[in-house]
Amino acid sequence: MVAHKKSVNIGVFNILNSIMNAKAAKLRATIDAGRRAEQERPVLYEHISHLQQYIISNRYDRNEVRDAEMTMNDYEQQAVAINTKIDMGKIAQSDLQYVDKFKNIYNSVVVAPKLRELYELYGQISARMDMLDERMFACEINMNPYERSASIVEQSETDMEMYQAEYAQLSERLNDIQRQMALYQNTK
Repeated sequence: MVAHKKSVNIGVFNILNSIMNAKAAKLRATIDAGRRAEQERPVLYEHISHLQQYIISNRYDRNEVRDAEMTMNDYEQQAVAINTKIDMGKIAQSDLQYVDKFKNIYNSVVVAPKLRELYELYGQISARMDMLDERMFACEINMNPYERSASIVEQSETDMEMYQAEYAQLSERLNDIQRQMALYQNTK
């Protein structure tokens, strides 16, 4: 039995990539919030510990104890929220590995082939520009009216203009390709 490869439209990968980029940004924000919460937690627990000691020391002053208990309840609610942020940060950290796996697949399926195509096109255009350089050099030699006939000089001038125009177009195309290559290399 022959195994069939399933192909996926590159457009689907691009849509998934934008979704994953948005998801990664949210995951990183959650991870950062979890890390900040981990730094806040010891301070908050220290405040709770001090309030517990204060309540024990002032157990006979009911008004002071009541205020301290209310404050401690607020801190305990904050501790629950901080622990939730820490847990969510850990979950987000684990979920981020799936984004990284997708990025690796995306790079191998979409980015790498496109970069290879751009490098190949860049090489072809560069080769064509080298050939035009040689032809323009030949035209310069043939444009000497003291060594060449008027028809050859005229033809060389016409050819030179045509080669220079094509060279300028190819040069602009190379710049476009370099910009595209930079964009794809930045997505890796």
